[in-house]
Amino acid sequence: MNINFVKVGKDKLPFKFSQRTNMIFEENTGIPITKMADPFSTKNLIVFCLAALETGHKIQEKDFNITQDELLDLDDQYDIINQIISKFEDNEKKQ
Repeated sequence: MNINFVKVGKDKLPFKFSQRTNMIFEENTGIPITKMADPFSTKNLIVFCLAALETGHKIQEKDFNITQDELLDLDDQYDIINQIISKFEDNEKKQ
């Protein structure tokens, strides 16, 4: 089980890309991940990152309660969205 971590100050938040991530994304947007436009819209990018974080927390058996606004606050301070998307792009290149 390959879980990634994003650095947030001295902490690291778990995130993972999986079918669960895709399902959470689709439930929240109504768009299957395979139908996503490239590049993602800003809103869909945020939902995708939240889905990856939620999946990572679930696997690690940690509570997850980060909102979209909180993710944006973290992004302003730690560039968290770019960290997650960079890892996603690296994974896609390997496939």
